[in-house]
Amino acid sequence: MQETIQKPDGMKIKMIWAQDRSAGLGDGKRMLWHVPADFKHFKAETLGFPVLMGKNSFKALGSALPGRENIVITRSDETFEHARRYASIQEALDVLHREGKDLVWIVGGASVYQQMMDVADELVISHVDLDVNAPVKAPVISEDVWEIDHEHSDSEYREKSGDAAFKVVHYIRKDK
Repeated sequence: MQETIQKPDGMKIKMIWAQDRSAGLGDGKRMLWHVPADFKHFKAETLGFPVLMGKNSFKALGSALPGRENIVITRSDETFEHARRYASIQEALDVLHREGKDLVWIVGGASVYQQMMDVADELVISHVDLDVNAPVKAPVISEDVWEIDHEHSDSEYREKSGDAAFKVVHYIRKDK
């Protein structure tokens, strides 16, 4: 069941993901491509900020992301090395807000992205020039809600890195 999220006043929420040509994110357990330059981009964007994710996304990483406060959302009693666990997204956001965190990155998975689409301020999407037939899909980015921030977006694909070329597109909410 999805919860209704209320973004704390003054907090900025950004979401970041990589998707293939058909909006595929992965298979729910792992990345289906290897693009080192995009990993470097992801690190540069999120370093120093809290990163919030679901349990499966955390497990798929294999370990906590260094240099970031890792927040795992799960109702299970599991513990996660170098990560804080919360039972709900709302609880995590409220605690981070009380701690003075003014920017939170949402880093996966598909269910968490979907729940956050109504409250996120920005989307940073790497479009990977592959089609891997991934069963887990990214949320739909509605042109009624989102517009491309051309100043911060790539107009063309970057040089191939590992499995594919990619381009980064920044979206901002139209009502901002």
